[in-house]
Amino acid sequence: MQPKHIFPRAAFPANPKVNSDQELNEALHEIGYLTAVEAEHKAELKRRVEELTDEYQNRLSVGIGSEKKTVPIAEHVNKLNQAIEKYCSKNRGKLLEGDKKSREFSHGTVGWREGKDRIDFCEGYSSSKVEKLVDTTVAGGVLKKIRKLLESLHFVGTRAVSLVCEPKLAFSKTNTLKAYKDGKLKDEHLDAIGVCFVAGDEQFYIKPNDVALQSESA
Repeated sequence: MQPKHIFPRAAFPANPKVNSDQELNEALHEIGYLTAVEAEHKAELKRRVEELTDEYQNRLSVGIGSEKKTVPIAEHVNKLNQAIEKYCSKNRGKLLEGDKKSREFSHGTVGWREGKDRIDFCEGYSSSKVEKLVDTTVAGGVLKKIRKLLESLHFVGTRAVSLVCEPKLAFSKTNTLKAYKDGKLKDEHLDAIGVCFVAGDEQFYIKPNDVALQSESA
């Protein structure tokens, strides 16, 4: 049976006040005492966590049938996922009906979902290079002028501006993607600033049903 935890004593109340040299000295002792208690319990906590980690690390493995081999559960699950994906990719036409993207089984679902579209930098281009192109080819130098204006505004009335704020007028992949999908930007516009639209790749997924484990003590 685990001994009942006893909280350390606190000589000072919850809202302590120091009104004399003696109380100051006692407060210093209190800090030293409680710091030592905390360090002792943290050390004990660390020791117990390490013990539990070692114990449960052994439980995170599974015995492989008649092979008499023990492997980490995560490793075995990963191999099962790979085997399922290989089978489904090879037999996709047989597994799916019509234009369906997934197939339900009694123990779970497998299928394919569309990946996320994105805007990416073309080869040889970086964020800083693209921002310069945006300024010269799209904004006609306006962004550079705005930055200089903001940098010159040390104070507006009594409020500090550039002394505490950094003007950020950065290229946004998110805004560019939205404008492209809305038809406001074309491929030639993206080419002019060194970025391109990348359609999301189709992603295979596996979703097993939840399994309720029976308690060992049941």
